[in-house]
Amino acid sequence: DLFNVSIDIFVSLVMFYLAAIAIAIATCFTAVVRGEVGEDPTFPRYHARPLKNWMNDPNGLMYFAGKYHLFMQYNPFSPTFGNISWYHMISEDLVSWKHLPLALSPDRSWECGGVFTGSATIYRNDTSGQDMPVLIFSTACGDYFALATPQNLSDPEL
Repeated sequence: DLFNVSIDIFVSLVMFYLAAIAIAIATCFTAVVRGEVGEDPTFPRYHARPLKNWMNDPNGLMYFAGKYHLFMQYNPFSPTFGNISWYHMISEDLVSWKHLPLALSPDRSWECGGVFTGSATIYRNDTSGQDMPVLIFSTACGDYFALATPQNLSDPEL
């Protein structure tokens, strides 16, 4: 009996993995047919990354207003290190990603040419009860830490 149960469990697991692989292949094929990933055969289909240029560590993944938001260090001008900004992508399923405008870019003198490492979190205002995404980051020179909040909380893409 134990042997039969083990075989049943094994067959169920194999069927589950085969179904998962079939879904992954179908999703990838659909994305390629729709042209969402471009013509580059080396572009990762499931690894969230900018469409071009240099990227570094992810600086925050958060779930807000029905969407996952991913932020990462990024150079919008070159495939090499420099001009550090934060790239922003959103997803409803962590598989399909929409690329958005930069979330943070060094536009103040005290940012010393770059917005570096940090994190993302959701802050709940105890007075209003409203949730608000907050980005926390350090500057290129390491002299400052700062907080950034969305300009428009009603925008689901922030």
